[in-house]
Amino acid sequence: MPRVQIIQLGSLTPSLNLKGVARFANKTQTHFQFISGDPIEHLGDPDDEGKYKVRDLGTLLETRRNQGSVDVAVGVVDSPLYYELFSGVDTTNNNIVISTVPFEELPAAVKIPIDAYILVEIAAQLLTIEYRRQNNIGVEPEECASPWHGKTRSLSFRLLQRT
Repeated sequence: MPRVQIIQLGSLTPSLNLKGVARFANKTQTHFQFISGDPIEHLGDPDDEGKYKVRDLGTLLETRRNQGSVDVAVGVVDSPLYYELFSGVDTTNNNIVISTVPFEELPAAVKIPIDAYILVEIAAQLLTIEYRRQNNIGVEPEECASPWHGKTRSLSFRLLQRT
């Protein structure tokens, strides 16, 4: 059974309980074993706009993944990611980074708890990892590649503004 470690990156909103996310994920499926890892406090500096690259945070996660002997590390950060990504997978298909910032921007009409948002992002990216491993695909996290759409959210938004 593949082991997935969920790790807090920096400080997070107090309402987000990553241990609870891991417990719920274990109760609702039998393919993966989810465990909660110790937080990574020092992330390095974001760019001038406060954004992080998935690749840079993925490097921190890869070190932790190797130390914990897990198959996949999932880092959750309360900062925006490059290209306004909700989440991303590193080039090795071993690490997932999820940003809580897009959740905060969801309209009030979308009434889901932040824990559910994190679970959906984890599920989507674990499927991405399985697909990419099966098809020998390794791409930079900021590049859109199979099985995802061809354009990032920010590029799509800019194209819509031009019309």
